[in-house]
Amino acid sequence: MRLIFLRKNILLYLLVFTVLLISSTVYAWFVKDSSIELYATGTSIVNYFARGTGEENDPYIINDKKHLYHLAWLQNLGYFGNEKIYFEIENDINMEGMALPPIGTEEHPFYGTLNGNYHVISNLFISNNKNELITNFNLQNVNLGSKVGFFGKIDAPSNPENPNAPYNPAWAGEAKNFYLENVNVTNIVNNSVIGIVAGHNNGHLSDIGVSNNSLKLTGGIYSQSDYVLIGELGPNTYWEGMPSDGGSKILIDPNDSWGGDLRSTSSQKYRMIESSILEHAYYTSVITSDTASNPKNFYFINQVTQSGSGNQFTLTPTTTGYTKINNVNEATAKGISETFWYYYQNASGNQKIRFLRLGGTPTINSTVLVPFEGTNISIPQNGIWFKPKSNGTTGISFMITNKSNNSAMSIYQFTRQPDGTINSWTEYSFIFPVTGQYPFKNYDILYFTFEVDSNYEYFVGISQNSPNADAGFVYLVLHGVGYSGSDISMVQNVDYVMRQNGVFPRVSESTLNNALLTFKGTASSTGYLYFNKTNYSGTYVYYYSAINGLEIRDLAAGTKDAKLAKTGLNTIFPDWMSNYQNNP
Repeated sequence: MRLIFLRKNILLYLLVFTVLLISSTVYAWFVKDSSIELYATGTSIVNYFARGTGEENDPYIINDKKHLYHLAWLQNLGYFGNEKIYFEIENDINMEGMALPPIGTEEHPFYGTLNGNYHVISNLFISNNKNELITNFNLQNVNLGSKVGFFGKIDAPSNPENPNAPYNPAWAGEAKNFYLENVNVTNIVNNSVIGIVAGHNNGHLSDIGVSNNSLKLTGGIYSQSDYVLIGELGPNTYWEGMPSDGGSKILIDPNDSWGGDLRSTSSQKYRMIESSILEHAYYTSVITSDTASNPKNFYFINQVTQSGSGNQFTLTPTTTGYTKINNVNEATAKGISETFWYYYQNASGNQKIRFLRLGGTPTINSTVLVPFEGTNISIPQNGIWFKPKSNGTTGISFMITNKSNNSAMSIYQFTRQPDGTINSWTEYSFIFPVTGQYPFKNYDILYFTFEVDSNYEYFVGISQNSPNADAGFVYLVLHGVGYSGSDISMVQNVDYVMRQNGVFPRVSESTLNNALLTFKGTASSTGYLYFNKTNYSGTYVYYYSAINGLEIRDLAAGTKDAKLAKTGLNTIFPDWMSNYQNNP
């Protein structure tokens, strides 16, 4: 008989898994005994669902709230292991009376496939607060983790026969074709990533709509969400149709007033760049900020010639390896964000574009201590440091400010020894040639791409090749959302929806909202963030933060479909929670 998980011997978490619904309160009866071993097979697991074997042609059927409850806990206790298990929802499910954990944890990510058949899951509390989860078994050793949403973490298992094999999207978890209405996601874990649909997604999501949802954040706890719909995207996921400037994991933007703008570091040794992932990007002294009006031309560098050896290389555009960018469509076709393009375009009118003048040439002998993932590390001074969490393509842009010689700026790549000492220090200099073969002029902006590896750290600084002819730093973004291809999982048609004649439209058949909501910060007190698409005063995705000092931002460029709610809050965000039985 087919085993549901690979481990043949496992301590018994679930001997009897029966849910009794009494006065809308859920009781799960469990026996945990270290002297008993369980061989979990399709025959035993099927008792927790309406029917099915979990095979692709005979999925486990979910048609009651207790089945969704079973799915969450069986998943988070590791009973599905690394296998691809299939689930289907047979009808709308009202979760009144239940609080569930996120489906999939960092220890046990969701690798299965859930097909909702366009049914609605409603009136649901999701929480990583164990005190809000009514069970009759010991949760002490269950780690619900810091990835929080209807799904906690979706990923693909590694190949047991070859752990170093590349990511395989065919094995990745998948969720599709359902709606989440009146859902609250609660977080009590510091440094968590939160999303309505998923906290962390490194798998497939498609045709999922959300309506009238909220996030409950605990006072004193730091939380963040790159997209609100999804907390963060994994390194092997591409979001097709997502609004541009997708809240990338590394974003260093001196023109961004939300943590990116930097007037100077002359009076402070370092400053964390808040528009990037926490503690993964810093400015270090000495840096000064400057502005330019009427920047000249914008060039995308298509091709460079690399020369050099050892630990020092130069990257020079070929004489035909550049494209002049004239409009936003040409920019986005090259992967340049709309937001950055509009900085340039507006500065060509009556505004100014800000750029940074970096200090002296960086060395591994002149460093400053900065916080990083629970410890302190030494990073170079006189520039911009960042550490990517995943491999990807970095877009980096400079402004020529000195044309008397070949201008240059560099990215330095390095690793660390076990004691934290910097080693493998390698310089890649971007050269901006001024010979007659090139059209480049003072105050032209040049945009390069550069592949980065999560095993390395990077530092943007003045080039050793041309230290007296530097350029101004303008922008850097790591395209952390990935690119489509055979080794990539897809996110498609995940969006905010509203009922039309009482029925939710299919997201795949609707015009997507140009709304890219995001937030990060420490909650000053326990409170809620609200999100709902409605036609209160024009049809918008309305959002509102009831937590002082915690701002929700819309990063979408162009004409936006999201709007901060200022009045009519009770109408825009119908309160389904006040009458909810067993409200945590």
